[in-house]
Order: sequence, then C-alpha cells, then structure tokens
Amino acid sequence: MTAPLAIVLLSGGLDSTTVAAMAKSAGFRLLALTIDYNQRHRIELDHAARVAAALGAERHIVLPLDLRGFGGSALTADIAVPKGGVEPGIPVTYVPARNTIFLSVALGWAEAAGGRDLFIGVNALDYSGYPDCRPEFISAFETMANTATKAGVEGQRFRVHTPLAAMTKADIVRAAADVVFLGLPHTVSARYAPALLDAGLTVIDLGADFRFRDAATYERAYGIVHPAPELCAQAVYALVEKNRALLPGARLIAAPGCYPTATALAALPLVEAGLVDWLIADCVSGVSGAGRKPGPRNLYCEVQESVSAYSIAGAHRHRPEMEATLGVPVTFTPHLGPMVRGMVATVHVRPTRPVTLAALRAAYHERYA
Repeated sequence: MTAPLAIVLLSGGLDSTTVAAMAKSAGFRLLALTIDYNQRHRIELDHAARVAAALGAERHIVLPLDLRGFGGSALTADIAVPKGGVEPGIPVTYVPARNTIFLSVALGWAEAAGGRDLFIGVNALDYSGYPDCRPEFISAFETMANTATKAGVEGQRFRVHTPLAAMTKADIVRAAADVVFLGLPHTVSARYAPALLDAGLTVIDLGADFRFRDAATYERAYGIVHPAPELCAQAVYALVEKNRALLPGARLIAAPGCYPTATALAALPLVEAGLVDWLIADCVSGVSGAGRKPGPRNLYCEVQESVSAYSIAGAHRHRPEMEATLGVPVTFTPHLGPMVRGMVATVHVRPTRPVTLAALRAAYHERYA
C-alpha cells in the first residue's frame, strides 16, 4: 500500500522542520512547500532546501510570492523587529493573512497531487498572538478546504495537521532533538544545561562552562561564579584521544578549548609515560581565534607581517585548562599570528628523568600510530 502524501509548509525554521520530521515519522511521503515571500530572514530559504533533502522529500517547491509589496509587517517592511520578548496583543511581526495565503497555496498543490493532509508548524506561542495560528482559524480553514475544492465536495476530506499547537518552544526543542549543541558565552550554557538535561537531552557545550571538574577552578580561571556547579563533575571533557572510553553514554559533554587541544595532543604521550616535570607551551593562533570583538589588536595593519604575544604571565584562561587536562604545571604564552585561521603549538618539557630520542619516538608511536 502506498503511503499517503503530506504537503508540509517548510519555512526552514525550528517549528516547520520539526513538523516535517513528525509527518515523515507518521508514515507520510513528503511534498515540501516553501514560500519565498521576500521575508527578512532569507537564510531560512537555504535551510528549507537542506531540510527537505535531509528528510527525503519527494519534491520541494520554492514558490516566489512577494508579500513585501503589501508590507504591513516587520518581516516584510522597514519596521523594527522588537527585541524585548513577546509583545502583548498581535505583534508587529504578524504578516497580514500569511497563513491563509500559504495554506491556500498548499491546498492547491495537495488537490493537484492527490494529497489530503497539510502540515503547518503553528504552536502555543504563535497562536497567543497571531490570529491565523489559532485553533479556530485552523478549524475554519479545514471547513473552507472541504467546501471550496472538487476533492472536498466529493468526500475526500482535507485535514490540516498542527502537531505543535499545544507546545511551547521548550516543548518543541525536546520533541525535535536528541542532542543539543550550546555555543554560548561564559555562564550562559550553564544556565540552559540543567533544564535540557532534565528533559532527557544530551548536551554538548562548545563553550567553557563544563571544561573543569570543579567549579572553583572555573571561577578562578574566568573570574565569575559558575551558575550550575553541581554539573561540573558530571561533564566529560571531550578530548577524544584522552577520554574516548568515557564518551559513549555521556549526557553532558564539554568541548575542549583550542589551545588546550593543540598542547595536550603534543604533550600527552610524554605525560602518560611519566616523562614531564613541567611544560612550556608557545602557541600561535590565527586572527579568527581572537574572537569577533573589534579592537586595535585585530586590525589588519597590526596583524599583517607580525606576531604578537598576549595574555602573558599565565593570564590566559586556557592555562588552567591545560594543567587540568595534563596534570602538570604549564607555562603558556599565546601569540596572534598573521593568518586567518589555524594554530600551532610548540611544546617544551623538562623531563623527569634522562630519556633517549628513541624512547621519545617510541612513546609517540605507541600513542598515536
């Protein structure tokens, strides 16, 4: 028996992506419809194409329908988008009759293609403010669809599916994901992680909040109180070459810093062989590693054909991370080099005992070959 067709309104955002995945999981074959209404967030169109391909949509139509010609919304006119959260009443991001138009186009394709199921990603946050996201609108549209179409009046009823209608954004994230990546400033990841873990998700933090096993070390390194100190000991530090066996099944994973990764990989065989008394790491990073905040240090004329040290005398936050990873004292001097990206770590060690070159080579060969 051939699976039924579902026409999914696919904007490329979280809600429509989740709905498309739900439709596929329910056994529908997917026809994805993206309306290019000259919206402000054009990147969603690229995301929609990627989602449609990833979910195996049988066809993906991107239909130009320029609603900017009408205006009337912060998404289709030169009206500022509010940044302070949800507005009371109908917000300025409401696009006049958008879902009425979109569902009507989807209905036309559904009737032509032989599908009777339309999927749209409206949710509880939407229908609190947008009239064309509310349950009464969806019900009225279904009535219209079954009154105004040949298929409908012949008894082939259309249905509009809104599986997210009772969900908050947090509910949708939980329904959509098994794993959440956090790429947030210091302390922000630690504020989100507890709720995500409680929801049964695996959290991979690309920032620094869970790189230390104890909050006190974090607080000394970053000069700020850790928001979730009870989670520090649960996190697995994801330097794979060192902690590979701890990663399967881990629920909270901390991605290592850039300098500590380069330094640890260079020194790990010697540390594990008990050959390191203390370590000096001279590292050079490309400009992209210096962050996005503009400043004199990052100017082209300062960086081009020049190498400069910064955060000297142990002031860099990655030094404590290196020491926690390797378990030996580290003297660390980072440098900014004349390249866009990339990193090199030159590591010097004082050995704990006399050692031959052959023994050093053997240690690296045994560890990495």
